[in-house]
Amino acid sequence: MKLEFFADKLGFAISRDADSKSILLSDGLYAFSIQPGSKQAITNWGGQALHSYELVFPPRIINGELYMYSIDLERLFGYVGTWDQNARNLSIHYMSFDVEDYGLPVQEGSDKLTVRAVSEVPWDYWSSSSLALKQDNDPIFGNFGPAMQKTGEKGESVSWMEAPIQLHLGANGISSELEQGERILYATTSPVHTSYTSVLLTVGIPGFQLDQTDSGYIKADASNPTFTGKAESSFAFSIRKFEEGHGFVSISSQEQVEAAGGTFRMPISLNKGNGLYQIQLYTRVATTRGPGYISEGYFYVMLLQP
Repeated sequence: MKLEFFADKLGFAISRDADSKSILLSDGLYAFSIQPGSKQAITNWGGQALHSYELVFPPRIINGELYMYSIDLERLFGYVGTWDQNARNLSIHYMSFDVEDYGLPVQEGSDKLTVRAVSEVPWDYWSSSSLALKQDNDPIFGNFGPAMQKTGEKGESVSWMEAPIQLHLGANGISSELEQGERILYATTSPVHTSYTSVLLTVGIPGFQLDQTDSGYIKADASNPTFTGKAESSFAFSIRKFEEGHGFVSISSQEQVEAAGGTFRMPISLNKGNGLYQIQLYTRVATTRGPGYISEGYFYVMLLQP
């Protein structure tokens, strides 16, 4: 289909770079760039390149006109197209949006934050994979929440999206995007600081308790602490350490802990220096390939002294 026809009808301005031969299409804050013969498209928000999208087919110039594949046009322009094969008619639904941003908390005590978005456009208008909320954190942690159907405050059907995002201890830069296909409807970055002081000890092992605390965040000043507590069954644990730029990196494999008489003693080795450790807890199960493990929760240990 002719690219310029769609750009004109949907209100996108076209500019060309003679040196790189790239073509930029913009409707304001959102823009995307393509290049004839290349399968790579770049989406932009506010003049900043954000994502690369691989086209199904590269754009082609035929008799001086630039053509793009219909699915690529739909994804990049962000419309909903319905093709009637009998009538050979393409129905296009395209919308502009007004966005109200209620922000994120500046201070958060937990290790995760759930970001939510609602669109007043009825859910059945969109396919579940086209309208979505995307979250990134620096960008080690990320999540993606496609639109779901939900009843609004007045009983209306709305498109509801939510995406939990993991938080680093300390400062976080949470990037949030609303997208329709590859089209960016809104993008923002919010600073969130967390102390982990409100992390709950939530473990699926029956009767699990720690004698030292009922919190999911523990400070330690020795690299070989021993934790004691109660559990109705034996379990296993492994240790991960947070590394800047990499997230939590595994530093040990599963080790078994016996719960004799309903109590346990669990010595751990925090041998990678100061910083934040995550103690992952598991129950052991039998599989066709031998012993396996099911994650049952975790808690954190902040090592203050090596």
